Amino acid sequence: MAATTTATATATTVATGITSPSSQLAPNGRAVSALPFVVWMAVLVGVAGGAVAFHSRGSEDLFRLRQSRSLARNPTTVLGATQVQAVAAEAPEPVSAALRTHTALVRCLPGAGGTLRNPWSCAIRYRSGTRAHYRVIVQPDGRYIGTGTGIISGCCVKVPTLE
Repeated sequence: MAATTTATATATTVATGITSPSSQLAPNGRAVSALPFVVWMAVLVGVAGGAVAFHSRGSEDLFRLRQSRSLARNPTTVLGATQVQAVAAEAPEPVSAALRTHTALVRCLPGAGGTLRNPWSCAIRYRSGTRAHYRVIVQPDGRYIGTGTGIISGCCVKVPTLE
């Protein structure tokens, strides 16, 4: 029976020049289907789409980081004394905890130009009359450290950014 089908399919191909779906036989005599080809193509398209999505993931955050760093190098605005004074005012009075009072006056002056204007010289007067002096360095991410009468450090000086 297989020989008759093959002979008929060959005769149809030779006579018309067109191959019919029934004439697409594998060497073992079974019909060849396009379904595995379609499935493999769908899998390859899915993998390629996943690779593109994975590659572009998080690029917006990377862009913001690069822009923030370039802003630190090419300032359009500068760090103001009020931002540094606000964090310096949180420094505890350099006396025993039971005798500490709140700040009465804080004054910070920039040491240089640029966006962050580091190092800052801060003088703090407390209600008890105690005075403290700190040399404060502000990092581009808002962290700061001050040395002098004591050591102060912390986070979140509001530095100039794109947002």
